[in-house]
Amino acid sequence: MNLDHHNPAARPDPAVRPGQLDSNARSVSELALRWLDENREGFSNFPAGHIPSEAVQCALCELALFLIIQRRYTHPPDIERRLDRLGDILHRAYARPEFHQFIETGHPLAATGHIFLWLACHHRGVEDFMPRSRLVAALEERKILSQLRNAMRLAELRLALDQLDYAHTLPGLEEFNRVSQLPDLLRSSAPPALYEATHWIFYLSDYGRVELPHSPDLVNSCGQRMDELITDKHWDLVAEFILAPLCLSRNPPSWIKRGWQALAGAQSPQGDFRDPDADPAITPRFLRQYHKCLVTAWAGLTQLSGNSDPKCATK
Repeated sequence: MNLDHHNPAARPDPAVRPGQLDSNARSVSELALRWLDENREGFSNFPAGHIPSEAVQCALCELALFLIIQRRYTHPPDIERRLDRLGDILHRAYARPEFHQFIETGHPLAATGHIFLWLACHHRGVEDFMPRSRLVAALEERKILSQLRNAMRLAELRLALDQLDYAHTLPGLEEFNRVSQLPDLLRSSAPPALYEATHWIFYLSDYGRVELPHSPDLVNSCGQRMDELITDKHWDLVAEFILAPLCLSRNPPSWIKRGWQALAGAQSPQGDFRDPDADPAITPRFLRQYHKCLVTAWAGLTQLSGNSDPKCATK
């Protein structure tokens, strides 16, 4: 693609947070991380010799991206231990042939998540069973970059390829910013549009490393949605609307405290979130709950890491 490759100026480090922290951010996010740690076997719960379901693959790929971003920060030892255990379970799952070979045999549109899986497992010895040359060969032989995707998923792929240090001709961030429709998406009350808006913010900002145009306006637009998300009990969106402004601004807005307070009220003593309308016969409890816990832990660890020295993401 012969489109502009200009990138907004990268920040020298991810957005920093103020020293005065909301206690709910710490208690809620650390409890959510504890739930993920204690239930981590759910991420690798697929039979030997079988390709994991799309839902399980999605959970593992999201966990991989979470762990990649968390390696940019210095966390307290107890948090690092929980993150390490989650990394171990991810590596154990990805090491299974039926899973890491999926990039060569499965649907090409799943390649982005599998790049994140490879990146997350790299420092654990992924080259032993999936050398980078083999991964790159699969990307090229299967023409991964030429598969039709919507613009947001193309931006996600760009983020993955950049972290892989893979030369590509995908559009630059300026072009993605132009087509993102971010202001309009944040004016919507429809959850699909709001999910798309937060993910545009995550991918275009590289989770806080790149400054986006009109960031103050985007932060204000996020704040205008918070109360209705709380009223509707969209707990994963509440957490995403806490994380999004932390990716946009060096100073978190005061309104995110309402989000933390609501999450604290909705969280069980075990760390997950009540979901009374879900049918366990259709979706297992782990798959119903992991995403809420993951994004809640992600938002809290981002905020709580504000005064630590960020580390470069490990490739």
